[in-house]
Amino acid sequence: MKNFLENLGIDIALMITGFFGSVFMVSKTAAQNIKTSLVGIVSGTLAANYCTPIVLEIFQFQGKSQFGIAFILGYLGVKGVERFITRFINKKIEE
Repeated sequence: MKNFLENLGIDIALMITGFFGSVFMVSKTAAQNIKTSLVGIVSGTLAANYCTPIVLEIFQFQGKSQFGIAFILGYLGVKGVERFITRFINKKIEE
């Protein structure tokens, strides 16, 4: 099972960390709209899993900082990833 998940690019530790970050963010508005809350949790979890390695490489973070970055990306969700791309990725491409 672990090999199957790795082939999909899924890092269990990053997903769990991102999940808790997204739950923390969504918990503020969970009672208002359950559908939006679920989408926020899923998107935050996926953003943490797939974007954490990119952020680590760009900023050359080392060690266990990956879990902190995954939590932050899970917390910020898709909106945070959009802002990161427009601010840092596009800037690197222009250089």
